Amino acid sequence: MLKAVCSISLLMILVSAMQLTIASERRVLTSDDVTHGGFLLPELKITEINNQSETLFGLKGAWLVDHSFYLGIAGYGSGHKMKNTDKYMAYGGVLMGYIFNPNRLVNISVDLLIGAGAFVEDNDDIDKDDDDRYFSRDRNRNRHHDNDERNREEDLFSVYEPSINVLLNVTEYMRLSLGASYRYLQKTNFDTLRDEDVSGGTVSLGIMFGFL
Repeated sequence: MLKAVCSISLLMILVSAMQLTIASERRVLTSDDVTHGGFLLPELKITEINNQSETLFGLKGAWLVDHSFYLGIAGYGSGHKMKNTDKYMAYGGVLMGYIFNPNRLVNISVDLLIGAGAFVEDNDDIDKDDDDRYFSRDRNRNRHHDNDERNREEDLFSVYEPSINVLLNVTEYMRLSLGASYRYLQKTNFDTLRDEDVSGGTVSLGIMFGFL
């Protein structure tokens, strides 16, 4: 699976590089005819986590060069306790992508998110006793204050998410986005969750607005 993600990522970079270099004259970022802009894209994702349908809410924000290449950040979170995990999930990272034929009414973009995230337990599920110790409701997992930092580190994971999106130009400053992606998680350390349980395909819907 990691090889597939790397292959897709490499293909995206190569295609973007080819599009940027097909020109009769050399152009650089400081050229007068190179435009600069940016956008925000609130997004709703529908996915499957641990064999249950879940919704994720997030935001992309990026610097846009020549209406095509973009570089920025993105982040997503469950916003609620997930059904089969009894935990919250959040992740984010660096975002890079490319929009093909941005001046057409309908166009395509590809991008890649590389970052990290964490599963977070609900504080309401933790009880403290007089000995300044607390235990989760899961009887098989007792935690102490002295081990709190270590246990948080064990909840971290790395994430790679390539996506393809169909964009509809509504106005000069707004686009509708419908996308599909694959979220690949690595180093998930919960005993009850494996990488393949929390990795999976995603369908997304969002609104892009800014200087496009």
